[in-house]
Amino acid sequence: MPRRQRLARRAARRGGGNTQQAPPEQAAPEQAAPPQQAPAPPPTSADDQLDELQKLSDLHEQGALTDDEFEAQKKKILSAL
Repeated sequence: MPRRQRLARRAARRGGGNTQQAPPEQAAPEQAAPPQQAPAPPPTSADDQLDELQKLSDLHEQGALTDDEFEAQKKKILSAL
């Protein structure tokens, strides 16, 4: 007796409502959540670091960063040189 028929008979004996079972190949596979991406690594080349410093400077001039925030980020970038 095929597996689907056995499962349907068992479900019927147990009082299961729906006796139609989807074949395993038609069942939707459970998909795991995609892995979280790690934050981008700090710039590695001197040119990249200079670009980051320029961006920070622009943000600071626009008022998006306080003096303390700018100095802290600048120290991070310069310490990687």
